[in-house]
Amino acid sequence: MEILSKLNTNGTGIDITQLSNDLASAEIEPRKMLVSDRIDAAELSLTGYERMRGQLEILQESMSIASTMGTINATSTSSAVSVAMTDATRAVNISSEITVSSLAQSQVLEFAGFTGEDALVGAGTLTIDFGEWAGEPQSFTANGARSAQTITVTETTTLADLATSLNALDGVTARVVNVGDGNFSLGVVSETGAANALRFAVDPASDASLQAFDIATDPATAMIRNSSDAQLTVDGINVSRSSNEINDLIAGMTLTLEAETTGPVTVAANTDPDLARDIMESLLADINASTKLLKDLTARGFGGSESGELAGDPVAEAIKRDVSNMLTKSFSGPDGATLYLSDFGVRTERDGSLSLDSAKFDSVMKNNPSLFESVLQDGLRSTEPGVSIDGLPASDGTPGQYTFARDPDTGDATLNGNDVFGLTNEDGSKTYFALTGPLKGATFTVPQDVHSFDLTFAKSPVSSIRDTIDGYLQLGGSISDRENSLNMTVSEENEALEALDERMETLVDRYLEQFTYMETIVTQLNSTGEYLTNLIDAWNSDNN
Repeated sequence: MEILSKLNTNGTGIDITQLSNDLASAEIEPRKMLVSDRIDAAELSLTGYERMRGQLEILQESMSIASTMGTINATSTSSAVSVAMTDATRAVNISSEITVSSLAQSQVLEFAGFTGEDALVGAGTLTIDFGEWAGEPQSFTANGARSAQTITVTETTTLADLATSLNALDGVTARVVNVGDGNFSLGVVSETGAANALRFAVDPASDASLQAFDIATDPATAMIRNSSDAQLTVDGINVSRSSNEINDLIAGMTLTLEAETTGPVTVAANTDPDLARDIMESLLADINASTKLLKDLTARGFGGSESGELAGDPVAEAIKRDVSNMLTKSFSGPDGATLYLSDFGVRTERDGSLSLDSAKFDSVMKNNPSLFESVLQDGLRSTEPGVSIDGLPASDGTPGQYTFARDPDTGDATLNGNDVFGLTNEDGSKTYFALTGPLKGATFTVPQDVHSFDLTFAKSPVSSIRDTIDGYLQLGGSISDRENSLNMTVSEENEALEALDERMETLVDRYLEQFTYMETIVTQLNSTGEYLTNLIDAWNSDNN
């Protein structure tokens, strides 16, 4: 069209193709620039959020690691007694001497003389009682905390079937043993502890072959080893326990008795102040890196300085505010006292970064080292001193105060109205497990005579920061939602650009059509004018 318009000497002489493009561009290009600016802004924000996400993931990982760390180390001078820390806030600077004279043992029974696993044992009823065999001759005293169990045996029950039925009972382990020479025995093992021995009683009406399992009056024919309690001394005090794993002797620690000792074993818990300082300085470095990035990303660019990728972004501003506020929030110490990071020597510099006053921090670690554990780890406290905390709620537990209530008659218990599952211990106490509700995962042991108390759950600064960042980063979190919104903006604006390109093509075609028509009219008019001019010139020539 452009070539034809130039060859057409009778037309306007205007390049109508260029004119059509120029007019369409004048209408469309300003709109495209606005759309492109919005795309550039959204993509710049996405770059900012990518940087933010990366740094917050580093901070999240740092806080997750710190929440599992402790600065109080449990030690033992002998492998005969191993020790594990269960509550560092209760085990600060403890030292005890332990002597183990005997380990807790399980009872072992052997019922011999069978030809194979498929040997029939005879029909009847077998009753299993739990208790203690003692004296000479031995007599049985039932364990009042454990109920008798009954197994019904049929004519087709084999030795292997009986072992399976016994294994289904709490506190009983059974297996068929090939002792050689074609002989098989049924081996039965109880839990450790003197009061956990087994007594088998067979109903007199049962088959004669089943009577071989009856040790109701004399276990000597079957008992290879009697059960017994662990005997030990703790700082000179005689102690017995039914298990070799002991969690109620030394506050905040679990002992595992591995062997008898020839002398005292020292078990201790000591604070490592250098490790504590290293942890705190590492945390502050990661926090400073995150707060600086948030500050740079949201910088407004006043006074000629460069603005950040997320300047004016409301979500980024809110995250920056939240992180800053978390660093000044109070938290609870091991005794319930209100603490701040500033109590540990953390101070805010003029540029907003955090630094550590080493002298103040060292003073805290010297005078009250258990306080630092509250910076790293969540705490669950009871208003009843006799209640022991055995396990903390899950990471999504809700801080607050919760009331435990137990029916003295039924033993049924609730925690703020949510049922808690309990297991009775040998001493009559009960260990409860919060399987649902805001304290899901918590485990605690309640003495027999305690029926109500309050539990207070407090988050550490480390876990609070970690959980807050989790909320930002997770699917459906504020960062994820904002990224989705920005990506949608880019997609929609790109579609708008495509629509404007199509609009421009339409405008060019329309203008070209209109100008072509105009060019045709002008050409026709010019051709007519030229004809008339030539005609008049011819008339004039004839007249002359």
